Amino acid sequence: MVTTTYSLDLNALLVAPLALAARSHDATDIESLAPIAILDSLRRYVRSMTVFCQAGALRAPGKFRSLMSFAEDAVVEVQAPTEGRLFHPKIWLIRFVDEDNGAYLHRFLCSSRNLTFDASWDTLLVLDEEETALDIVDPTPLADFLTALPALAVTPMADGRSRSVRDIAGTVREARFTCPAPFTSLAMYPLGLIADAESLPVPRSADRAIVISPFFDVSTARTFSTIGSNTRVISRAETFDRTGSAAFTSSENYVLQNVADRPGGDDEPSESASEIDGVPTGLHAKTFLFDHGKEALLITGSANATGAALHGNVEFSVGLRGPVAKCGVNVLWEGGRESTGFAKIAEPYTIPSAQPDAECEALAHIEKDMADFRAEFAAARPELHFDLRGDDTAECVLRIPGNSTLSFDGEVLVTPISLRNEYVPLNSAVAWTGVATSNITPFISVQTRRGSIVRVGVVKASLCGDTTARDKFILRQHISNQRALTLCLLFLLGGVVPGELDELIEIQRGEQGQLASRHIDDAALFEPLVRAVVGDRAALERIDSLIRDLDEPATGGTLINDELRSLLDAVRAAHSAVAGGVLK
Repeated sequence: MVTTTYSLDLNALLVAPLALAARSHDATDIESLAPIAILDSLRRYVRSMTVFCQAGALRAPGKFRSLMSFAEDAVVEVQAPTEGRLFHPKIWLIRFVDEDNGAYLHRFLCSSRNLTFDASWDTLLVLDEEETALDIVDPTPLADFLTALPALAVTPMADGRSRSVRDIAGTVREARFTCPAPFTSLAMYPLGLIADAESLPVPRSADRAIVISPFFDVSTARTFSTIGSNTRVISRAETFDRTGSAAFTSSENYVLQNVADRPGGDDEPSESASEIDGVPTGLHAKTFLFDHGKEALLITGSANATGAALHGNVEFSVGLRGPVAKCGVNVLWEGGRESTGFAKIAEPYTIPSAQPDAECEALAHIEKDMADFRAEFAAARPELHFDLRGDDTAECVLRIPGNSTLSFDGEVLVTPISLRNEYVPLNSAVAWTGVATSNITPFISVQTRRGSIVRVGVVKASLCGDTTARDKFILRQHISNQRALTLCLLFLLGGVVPGELDELIEIQRGEQGQLASRHIDDAALFEPLVRAVVGDRAALERIDSLIRDLDEPATGGTLINDELRSLLDAVRAAHSAVAGGVLK
């Protein structure tokens, strides 16, 4: 699986492997998830998952989880090849493998949504491959786009992960995606990355148009608002105010009604929105719809209606064409029997000033300076060196190698995201002592301050130290008793986790009533182990990997008792016999 996003919430990073493992979870309350469920999902899928994001645009989780260590290799920070531009695409490509014949099927998602928990309005286009489809969407632009991604990494990717991205790019070239009805054709438009790639097919004129974008600049606002004599622009109030009414004199201008913009919330947004720092609530969709004669053209994806998006940013959008009667402006605006039109959730907006808001423009420039510094910091390839101590703590030193010269007009403080209140000024070598082994992380929070303006982002450093020992320490923290081990084994086997697991674990108590030992009741594992015997070799391999990591002298190894070893030996032997045709 390959994902691209501008900003990345590190807690949201955990949602994808949980979804692939079919774990029931509430995306808005990931804090309540059982650590063992997260652990199992990460160990299964994180090696086959790569997330490309804008360098310096990571977001610290609300609560640091040591399990993040098992996901950190999946995060790849990148920069756009055009100086001063952003990496801004939001796509997912998921490849499914038929276990019987090894055939591939692909699912492609093109969205305006970042991999965050923002409560914003966004769009999502889903294309599922159909083996028997006749009218095929050309996947070549997508394949070329994926192939080019590893070269954008600010720190070279591991060979295996880079090969994995190139491999899925290779197989998607043969994918048989079809255009969703009622549209009749679909084309993919990667921007800012591939030489000679087509630009977005925005027409010079149209009979009618709807332009939906959370951000504009003066030039693009004038271009889009004058495409047709009947053009509606839907944006955010602060964007209209910042741009000024002179840029929108030829269009009807709308914002979402409060009940739609912030359902159940306050009349005013609690956080500001910007193209650099994101959109926590409200409109974030980027959709351009044009009617010309009997044909409608809808463009949707990651590209805002800004000069940066259309000229230099790395973006990914799609263009869909279809009949005006089914896909045109009136359908989107008025809606139909099965859809709510924008007319019902939008309201006219009067822009108070003709000229751009100078104060807002100044703030946007400062935010861009801060984002550029974080990207520059990430590109300097910072290293977090750590030395494990005998008391389960470490000394950590953040270093910037080589002759990198970082410069920012203001104050810069840094800290590992696991040590929230230990910010220190950035210099060539910054140290933290007494860091718990479970708190060693490559993710560094960077706080920039200029006057009263403070912004925080996260960059990923390279970890230099015994990461294997750290990972095994964290693993044993979460699998510290027989109950946790049984639960983890059930997850690995794909079994149903009982609500009262303690009833399936025999508890023996010593003379003082203290817990002496727990050992696994065969009833908890019998059915999923039987399934593994008859065909789920992958489940047995997952268990073997877990046992190897737990059964180390450094971690104690007391959980792997003779009873469990005998049970697993019997299962492996039975599986080999079934696979070899000995058992029928």
